[in-house]
Amino acid sequence: MKLSKTHEGTLYTRIASLLTGIALLAIFVYQMLYDYVIQYGGTYPSGGTLLISWPLLAFGAMFGFYGARMLRSRIALAVPIASSITLFTFFIQWEWCLRYCVRP
Repeated sequence: MKLSKTHEGTLYTRIASLLTGIALLAIFVYQMLYDYVIQYGGTYPSGGTLLISWPLLAFGAMFGFYGARMLRSRIALAVPIASSITLFTFFIQWEWCLRYCVRP
């Protein structure tokens, strides 16, 4: 089945929104669990959640950029740009914490 450029661009931007939403939800839940453990004690959540969320955010940004290009829409670029900024922010936070939070 051959899709038109408009339908294909819409499909890519919806996939991007889905991937970005899942990744941001996982990061939010991870942060809530982490804060709970800091306050009340317990077992720390797995860092694998963040490691899986980063590629989801990256793929979401790529799909979003590609879909927005197909749609030739500047408004559709809002989701991938927000995804890229979020990904960059979490990467900087992770690198900073690896240097200053982890005790040898």
